[in-house]
Order: sequence, then C-alpha cells, then structure tokens
Amino acid sequence: MTETAFTHNHRVRLHEVDGAGLLFFGQLFTLAHNCYEELLLAAALPLQEIVEQGEFSIPLVHAEADYHHPIHQGELLRLTIHVSKIGEHSFTLKTLVESTDKHGGSILRGVVTTVHVTISSATGESIPLPDPLREILHRHG
Repeated sequence: MTETAFTHNHRVRLHEVDGAGLLFFGQLFTLAHNCYEELLLAAALPLQEIVEQGEFSIPLVHAEADYHHPIHQGELLRLTIHVSKIGEHSFTLKTLVESTDKHGGSILRGVVTTVHVTISSATGESIPLPDPLREILHRHG
C-alpha cells in the first residue's frame, strides 16, 4: 500500500527571511504547501488542474507548525511529506523540514501538520475523497 514519502528540496531565499536572517515563521507553511503541490504534480494530478476543472476543492481546515531549530537564508532544506491519516472526506499531511549538518547528519528544523477536506465546488458541502486523490495519498502514507 505504501510507496514512499514524497521529498522536495528548497533553498531558502533572501525574501523568505526576516531581519535577523532567519526564515520568517509563516514561510514554513508556504514551504510545506509548495511541497504538497509538487507531490500532486509529480503524481499527475496538479492542483492547477483541480482548480481549473472546478468539480471539487481541497481547503485546509487545520494547520500547525513546530519549530525545532532556526533556518537560515541560503540553507538547503529537504521537505518530506508523510500522509499520516486518510479519512472518508479528509486527510492529514505531516511535512518534515530537515537540513544536513556539516558531518552529513540530518537536523530536524520543523514539522508542519495540515488537515485538508474535499468539498463540492458547487455546494460547498464535504464530499468523499475522489479516487485519484485517495490513490495518491495511499501511495505516500
């Protein structure tokens, strides 16, 4: 059932940091969401296509982040999404944000957890996860 977690790399840009040269706290959510979009794109179900078709949408209903170590401008990050829960109408993603230390070890910089629901674009009511989306989620659980 499980294929693998999905990983995406990102180098922290100057516009993503605050005056202290550290990743601005809200950017962690942007990085996690970008990784989620890359997962869907790699699985041939791009978010753009979902939006353009307009049959359903996948809004967030909960988001939280834990910050373990500072993230600096220029740092290369490895974001790894794990699908931690798949329900009838919703799913939960856990995105680990890591970097590599000077000895080649991994440093956990932060963790973002998001809960998404699927709703009908026409009615706004929750709907069961569409099969193509459910299949992608099961592969990356």
